[in-house]
Amino acid sequence: MLTHRRGDRHTQEVFRSLAEREQRLVDEMTARQVSLPPNREIVSAGEVGAGLFIVGEGWAFRYCRIGVGCRQIVDFLLPGEIIGLQAAL
Repeated sequence: MLTHRRGDRHTQEVFRSLAEREQRLVDEMTARQVSLPPNREIVSAGEVGAGLFIVGEGWAFRYCRIGVGCRQIVDFLLPGEIIGLQAAL
């Protein structure tokens, strides 16, 4: 049976695991768990300091507006991926 550290569940075998310091930082910034309904915006365009979120289950997507009432999905986020990192930087 394979056992994984908490940090390993956020990475795939092809990626390196987070260093202990990096993992502590991610753990501190994502300690609170939130369950959101479908179609809820997590981080808005231009928003700064919204915090970091890790997709725990389900999926999310990033999009850009391409016209009045239109949007284009540019990225899908699956469990284990971090949301809000760009806004935090």
